[in-house]
Amino acid sequence: MVIPHHTRRRKPRSTRSCNLPLGRSLRLESLEDRRLLAAAATIQVFPMGSINNSSTASPNSFQIYNHSTDARKITSVSIDLRTSLLPDVVYDPNGTGGDVVGIPFTPNTGAAATGQSTHAFSLPRDGGFDVLTVNFTDFDPGEMFGFRVDLDPTSVKGSAQPG
Repeated sequence: MVIPHHTRRRKPRSTRSCNLPLGRSLRLESLEDRRLLAAAATIQVFPMGSINNSSTASPNSFQIYNHSTDARKITSVSIDLRTSLLPDVVYDPNGTGGDVVGIPFTPNTGAAATGQSTHAFSLPRDGGFDVLTVNFTDFDPGEMFGFRVDLDPTSVKGSAQPG
C-alpha cells in the first residue's frame, strides 16, 4: 500500500518502509498488508525451450507454482493475453482462432493434488479467447499445476498446422 507521507493522519502501530524512486516510500501498516506480501505464485509458459522452438502443444507448457510463505492456497488463476508480448495471440482450444488444429485445455501434472476443479475461457475474439481462468479447491504452497492449451496468432486463422 503506497501512502504519501503528508496524508497520514495517525501513526501506525507497526511500520516498515523502504526507499522507492522519487522519494516515495512503501509502508506496511497492518497485518493484512504484510500477509499480502506472503502470498506468492509463479506462472511459467513453456520453460523447456526458447522462443525459437516453443509450443504450447507440449505437456506442461504452462506451469503454475504456489510459493506462499504463510500457507495460503490458490483458488483461481486468470491468464489474460490482451497485454501479452504478442498482441495478436488468442487461446485457440477449438481450432477456430488460429490454425485449424486446436488443443483443448488439458491438465498434465498436479490436477488431483491441487484440486483443479474447473476452467473457463472468456472474452471471445476472432474465433479464440483472450482470458483463461483455472479454479482450484486445494492448491497448497509447494505444489505445481501444469497444463497445455493451444495459443495461436489470429493472423494464421484457417491455415494448416503449425500456424
